[in-house]
Amino acid sequence: MRITQACFRFGAPGGAEDHVLQISRELQRRGHEVTVHTSDIQTETPWKRGDWKQVDGEERIDGIRVVRHRAFRRPFSDRFLALTIPGMLGGLLREDCDLIHAHSHRYYQLEAAASAAAARQIPLYITPHYHPAEEREGLRNRVLLRLYDLYSAGAVYRRARRVLTVTDREKDHISSFVPREKCFTVGNGIDPAEWEGVSGKAFREQSGLDGPYVLYSGRLASNKGLDHLFDAMPSILKNFEGALVVLGKDWGMKPALIEKARRNDFTGRVRFIDYLPDRALYRSAVAGCELLVLPSQWEAFGIVLLEAGMCRRPVVATTVGGVPEVVKQGGTGALVRYGDSKALANAVTGLLGEPERMKRMGEEGRRLALEKHTWPKVVDRILEAYKEALR
Repeated sequence: MRITQACFRFGAPGGAEDHVLQISRELQRRGHEVTVHTSDIQTETPWKRGDWKQVDGEERIDGIRVVRHRAFRRPFSDRFLALTIPGMLGGLLREDCDLIHAHSHRYYQLEAAASAAAARQIPLYITPHYHPAEEREGLRNRVLLRLYDLYSAGAVYRRARRVLTVTDREKDHISSFVPREKCFTVGNGIDPAEWEGVSGKAFREQSGLDGPYVLYSGRLASNKGLDHLFDAMPSILKNFEGALVVLGKDWGMKPALIEKARRNDFTGRVRFIDYLPDRALYRSAVAGCELLVLPSQWEAFGIVLLEAGMCRRPVVATTVGGVPEVVKQGGTGALVRYGDSKALANAVTGLLGEPERMKRMGEEGRRLALEKHTWPKVVDRILEAYKEALR
């Protein structure tokens, strides 16, 4: 089968980005031909183009053929609808493939993929990796986004043969503009071999940390709930002798977080560490923590939750998006309402005070990750949807 994936970023950090990379790897391993059409952007905030190793506009990442197109921001806005990739439609029209699979809601590649699939009369698949409007969005933007979903996005999704969601809850959130009968849950995954025998030693040596730490891993962005985590930290640190490690690329939040730590007098007990491109070192960072905290306003899935499970680490996360389908309340971790700093502090403090309970949760998290969430199982479900349309 010849499969074209269309996404905004590829070979860059992010949950949706990792999803596209991993399913492309697995599809190629099974003998399918995969090409990825994407932009030249490395990060959106700040807006930065990548230093990609291209030859005649193409490159290879893990053996996957990647075609990059130059992306631009539309001048009237800096939010969701501001991005365009003019060359992608032409690239997709020229691609000789059996189907197009586009990723990420409210991005230009969905429109380009829908148009190309219709012109070529081949099936279109969409994985939304859906995120609602952020908390900081004003009423005007919320109305515009809602209208976009109902009309522009709705027209795109109606052209899709299948909409491949990462959780069942995602179906509920998109049901106002996506026919439910088109939705098919495929999930997100983990590569078990990558996480075998991982220890925290390398990260501790590299970072100089010699005591226990609680870990946050993800973008330092406004929708990740880090301000609430920093509000909770003074209470947590009263009963915890360790530190907070904030691991990830800064999307504009770091200065405010540094100031909040200063005001709350725990500057010396928080470590900011930039995104780790060295996967072995990143795995070591996860393996070395006491527990993972993910206080997000929204997560379509949260692959980092599986990564913590593979390292036998419990998690404290928010009851948003697909998280409750990944975290078993009381079984693999604790779930709290988004924005409730007191509940977040109590959940983290409660688990840290019960090492045996944390150990049981970690074991259960690993068991569930291996049982339900590996990339081969995700691709089994994706191929089931592909083949259904191609019969």
